[in-house]
Amino acid sequence: MNRRYRITLGFVLLVGAVVWVTVRPLGDSGGVGVGVADPVHPPVASSTLATVPETATEELLSARAKISQLEARVRELEEQLEALKPRPTPILGGTQNGRRSWGPEQAAGAPDTLQAGDFATAWASLEPDSGPEWLVVDFPKEVEVAQVRVRETLGPGTIFMVSAILADGSEKILWHGTEPAAEAPVEMEFNPSSKVRSRRIRIQLDTSAVKGWNEIDAVELVGTDGTRQWASGAWASSTYADRGSKTLHFMNTRRLDQIGPDVAPDAAAVMIQQAEAARMELDRQTRLLELKKKQDAVDGAVPRPSGE
Repeated sequence: MNRRYRITLGFVLLVGAVVWVTVRPLGDSGGVGVGVADPVHPPVASSTLATVPETATEELLSARAKISQLEARVRELEEQLEALKPRPTPILGGTQNGRRSWGPEQAAGAPDTLQAGDFATAWASLEPDSGPEWLVVDFPKEVEVAQVRVRETLGPGTIFMVSAILADGSEKILWHGTEPAAEAPVEMEFNPSSKVRSRRIRIQLDTSAVKGWNEIDAVELVGTDGTRQWASGAWASSTYADRGSKTLHFMNTRRLDQIGPDVAPDAAAVMIQQAEAARMELDRQTRLLELKKKQDAVDGAVPRPSGE
């Protein structure tokens, strides 16, 4: 019994020794142990491995901070973009979101009248050949004016003044003269004679200068900083959209949310001079016509010589 016990114990110890040698780490030999790590001599992490998680954590935190900053910047830009979007302009006689045929709101936004002619997608005054008329257009952003471009789609050649309405309500003439003759459609360019900052432009026309209807499709404001923007709102002295209505002329399309701009003193003086010149020319033409009628009457009363 003792001999069998000793053999069994020795066999168990031998198997245990073999298993322990097989699964233990090889220590300094540089080999890689297989199985369970030695609980008596646990491996020690090197300093390089210990710093890797710390560096990764710092980079992750930095990246998250940058992402938060970028998200905040994106929200800020989105808010600015939303503020620059054209807003509907309330206009007397029309709906806030709708566009009436030949209403001044047709001059807001990018061009949508692609050919010359009498189209409802452009602004037209209440009557043709009615004399002085004006169109005022707003833009999303105030800039130093480099140029004003007016797209005319019918009867161009009537614009005699382009002015800027300033933040304090005063008005500064940008250009004044005789618009060159052109065929519609045309984008007429008006360059200011001085530096002016504004986001509201008034275009004045003498509709009697070109017979028939005179229509404007769009107005573009070019800044000295290179920016270009289409009008976001518009109102006018009159509009064909109000035909048949009983609203007052020169007031029928003024915006309800603010008082319309007053004509600047210098602009008013020019308009008065032009009106007086037009009246004098009309008187002259009337006198010539009367003289011609009298002369025709005299010629008809005198007998012609015989033989003719």
